[in-house]
Amino acid sequence: MFYISDIRKEEFDILRDTFDVIFQNSPDLILLTDLQGSIADANIKTLRYFRTTLNQIRGKNFCNWCVESRKLKSLIEIVMKEGYTIQRLSLDTPSQGIRLFDVTITKIGDEKASYLVFICKDVHELAQSDAQRKFLYELFQHDLLNKLHAEIGFIDFFKQIAGINSELTESSLQLIEKVRDLTVRNIYLVQNINIMLMLRDFEELTNQNISDAVNHAVRYLKSFFYSILNIEIIRMANFYIPGDDYYYRIFVNLILSVYEWVSHKIDVEITVEEPDYNKEQATIILHFEDAVLSDEQKRDLMSKTLVEFPSIKKLDLIVIQTLLERYMINIKVENIRRSGKTVGTRIVLYVPVVKVGQS
Repeated sequence: MFYISDIRKEEFDILRDTFDVIFQNSPDLILLTDLQGSIADANIKTLRYFRTTLNQIRGKNFCNWCVESRKLKSLIEIVMKEGYTIQRLSLDTPSQGIRLFDVTITKIGDEKASYLVFICKDVHELAQSDAQRKFLYELFQHDLLNKLHAEIGFIDFFKQIAGINSELTESSLQLIEKVRDLTVRNIYLVQNINIMLMLRDFEELTNQNISDAVNHAVRYLKSFFYSILNIEIIRMANFYIPGDDYYYRIFVNLILSVYEWVSHKIDVEITVEEPDYNKEQATIILHFEDAVLSDEQKRDLMSKTLVEFPSIKKLDLIVIQTLLERYMINIKVENIRRSGKTVGTRIVLYVPVVKVGQS
């Protein structure tokens, strides 16, 4: 950080002129406001979008042009605490109508004067093409998943008929089971990729009952992985969590990641504790008997450093970490010990809760 008093006049003039060139020739909308959003300055691109002059726009609140004005005000509150944020918002521009922008908000200044800098990048066409790609991918995914689910149905039906007639050898049944496992893994992989794509959207979380998410995860796992997993819910407290349709995937991915590391049939007990509303959180415990993880595997589950798109083996972990961050869940992985020996693994999730009726 530098201070004006430390800069010679010649250097200051160069800095000022350089800033003005960038400010006025930027392809993005740039506005300078006070801490309440009242506009103090705006570049030429902004004035063209809003079909106005600087004198006409100065003093007006930038929130007036934002379709999600309440959301923008809450973002300003975040910037006041953290200094920076970025969000996709809809702005109502007289020249272009309602368009999507990636809006970056930064707080600048010192103890004497502080301002907010808004940099708004028009991503309307990009968002439209993203929506088209998303639509085509959903069509492809829907068709592919239908075929894979049909394949599972044929395999299970064939196994049932073969079991009645006892015409297949044990090796043949093992081969059929292997084909089924590969088909299930393809379904699981497609759904994981879909989740990663969907989580790019900036959608707000809604309140839902934790029992719905846990029971959905258990139904999913028992439907596809009945031969390798034994899952029991030993305690279920009912309360509400901020979440969405993908919440159940945390439990699915955690359990299957442990299974893939252990490579034998595992027993899982799920305990959902009563929430502590003073701490605004509840505890969920996944108890894996006879499943001992290495220190590296534990670190992989708790790591938040895998940011690049990984190999297929790491995709499960990326989905876990992305969802944990999205739902503000803290995780702890620890050993289960008896008589001085490690006999299993316990995963503890600390999940945020909301009171019934709270928005």
